[in-house]
Amino acid sequence: MSTPTPRPANLMRQWDGPMTQELALSPGRDALGHLPARLQPDRIERSICGYCSTGCSLDIHLRDDIAINLTPSLRYPVNLGMACPKGWEALTPLKANDQATTPLL
Repeated sequence: MSTPTPRPANLMRQWDGPMTQELALSPGRDALGHLPARLQPDRIERSICGYCSTGCSLDIHLRDDIAINLTPSLRYPVNLGMACPKGWEALTPLKANDQATTPLL
């Protein structure tokens, strides 16, 4: 009977590399939990969700004045840190290639 060839322990799991650095979590500021570096904001601005008339407050995470993420505002009395699926997708229209750039009269 032949003995199986031992597999290197690091073959399936690497502790350093491009994906590791991109996905590594670090403590976020302003009660944001743990976030990858690409989602760490420079600042946070408060906004109101525009999908319905409920008026949920959303914290927009900005880096270099570009919205990179959002979270529902924790202490706002209307939504108390929660958002519906439409609210979570509030930044999606900003990435649309066919969005209007000038108002139509």
